[in-house]
Amino acid sequence: MPEININLLEPQQTEQKKRRYWLWVGLAIFFLIVATVISALLFGGEPSDANQPNPEKPGILRQIKNLILSSDRKLKGEKDDRINTLLLGMGGAGHDGAWLTDTIILISLKPSTNKIALLSIPRDLLTEIPGYGFRRINEANAMGELQSHGQGAELAKKVVENVIGLPIHYTVRVDFEGFIKVIDELGGVDVYVDRTFIDTQFPAPNYKFQTISFEKGWKKMDGQTALDYARSRHGNNGEGNDFARGRRQQKILAALKEKAFSFSTFFNLGHLQNIFENLNAHLQTDLELWEISRFYKMAKNLDYENMISRVLSAGTDQDPLVETNYNGAAVLAPRAGNYDEIKRLANNLFDISLIKTPQDTIAKTPAVPAGPRIQIQNGTWFLGLAALAKTDLEQKGIVIDSVANAKQRNYEKTIIYDFSQGKYAAATDKLSEELNAKISSDAPTDLSDEPLPDILIIIGKDKAQSSNAQLIQTNTTL
Repeated sequence: MPEININLLEPQQTEQKKRRYWLWVGLAIFFLIVATVISALLFGGEPSDANQPNPEKPGILRQIKNLILSSDRKLKGEKDDRINTLLLGMGGAGHDGAWLTDTIILISLKPSTNKIALLSIPRDLLTEIPGYGFRRINEANAMGELQSHGQGAELAKKVVENVIGLPIHYTVRVDFEGFIKVIDELGGVDVYVDRTFIDTQFPAPNYKFQTISFEKGWKKMDGQTALDYARSRHGNNGEGNDFARGRRQQKILAALKEKAFSFSTFFNLGHLQNIFENLNAHLQTDLELWEISRFYKMAKNLDYENMISRVLSAGTDQDPLVETNYNGAAVLAPRAGNYDEIKRLANNLFDISLIKTPQDTIAKTPAVPAGPRIQIQNGTWFLGLAALAKTDLEQKGIVIDSVANAKQRNYEKTIIYDFSQGKYAAATDKLSEELNAKISSDAPTDLSDEPLPDILIIIGKDKAQSSNAQLIQTNTTL
């Protein structure tokens, strides 16, 4: 795979920054297998077309007519015995990185055997987004929205289709607020935690960290707890990566399915109406009502006990991806230099014997360590300097972990603190060149007690420019 100059875009910072480790798969699959019956019972809302800039919703009379006449109609892909739906999870309006889809899951149904399979695609996978070059795959939806409002899901679908080599028949896009509300409306979900772990770097308000922990065993989780369980990515005991997080997301999915099909859910019309209203407000799909109804009929017979769950991962010679670093940006890339292995896995997702690739068929490419954790702090009273610096650096391929305000706001010159003991010298030198700033290994006395990043940048007054306000306004349009 030729070396690629990456230009990663991540939308603006908000005053209350939260990291983007959302779990949307539970809410999305809940829609596919539960909102179907709610729609049929209540006709309280209509699916919207995620692929049109100005979607025209089918009228309710037409929807009912289609539903009545749909007994012999087939879903897309049904004749080929494989229905593929793309589930996209994003922050949603009012949240940092509103259009970044940090949960991307392919859900496939095989009608002839009632099999169901999930394939989680990591957000950091390097891929080509038409018109924007090589970027992280979770940016496709945001780039589509920049082109034209409502085009995000369509562009994301095209990008994922190119990666997996399969047609995607339907898309479902959800945001995280609806997830919490639906879980709470259901009275929580029961989840089995496979192993005890602690995450001391879980994001908290005001750019701080908090500690969360989970004990091995069964746990009753409300919406917020379930979200925390799925978002955690810095846990110990083997839970500190996106792949472990993807598996936890799928556990929430299974628990949500159990609760959704319970007697108490389907025979409580108050619950049904509240759930439907939440779905209608926080979910967008290109499914029509008759298609939803047919999905529901299939869902009743699916083999959930033997559901296939796969995560595209890195770390061993048998994994299709490798962790690598381009221009300071930590990404995941195909081990073989192309998507052939990923396409083979996706095409044979239902064939258990072919899931594991023989060791001798994969090139021995060593994984490259992920890049440094970099934080930018605004050391001035000029509003938005840290966010502006973050945007500028990320457009040059440098991934910034977070931004904050420095305790002292009287810095005249921008300075870079290297707390990695020289481990990331190349990245530090690049930052020094880009920012025209000095490097220091001596920590300032006014730092907070929070865990230190590998590299800390404190922006000084030398970076203040008269055009800042306009640039910040432009950067907050997402």
